[in-house]
Amino acid sequence: MDGKANARPASVSGAPKVSGGRANWSPPPKQGDKVLAAALKLFDSVGYSAATIEDIRLRSEVSIGSIYHRFGSKEGIAGALYVDSLGSYQRGLVRVLLESDGTEQGVRGAVGHHVRWVDGNRARARFLMRRRETELAQVNRRDVELLNGELFIQLEEWYRPRVAAGELRELPLPLLYAIWFGPAQELARYALEGSKPPRLADAEPTLADAAWAALRSAG
Repeated sequence: MDGKANARPASVSGAPKVSGGRANWSPPPKQGDKVLAAALKLFDSVGYSAATIEDIRLRSEVSIGSIYHRFGSKEGIAGALYVDSLGSYQRGLVRVLLESDGTEQGVRGAVGHHVRWVDGNRARARFLMRRRETELAQVNRRDVELLNGELFIQLEEWYRPRVAAGELRELPLPLLYAIWFGPAQELARYALEGSKPPRLADAEPTLADAAWAALRSAG
């Protein structure tokens, strides 16, 4: 997706201790997940700007005090949702690469993961794609940078030995990522936002063929 990373996303379950009615009390871990799930539904149905903290409170059934202590603001909720969604996508991507039996299977499997993740997480995918158009661009920026940096490290660890073996073209990592996932990403935008969305599952073999043809070594 728009951001490329894996490994240690900010956890919604590790709620910080707060002061108040009881010393050292913190919301139960599942409450953070309930808030993010409620926010995702609202952001997807009515839009980020129209959704309010009160709407999120009512849908999540989590107290307003717990929401503010955990996330601080609506922007904080959106930032946490972005990191959580991005981490989900990226962990799956790295897992596909690490479990692939060969280079071609890895390249094709990663494209398949992109398509299947978008298909199975349409609201999250829309949120990730739309986020850059809002004032949220700087929220959780540090967390996102850490995720992206770690993904690039893991991509390079998978990619470089295959370049050395003559199986893949040598490309700068940003260009590699753009060629590998760019067509799938653009088709996903049409599928998520278009009035006549294409079926992503139908396009997966063609997208995988294109990625493999573009990345494999001519030698």
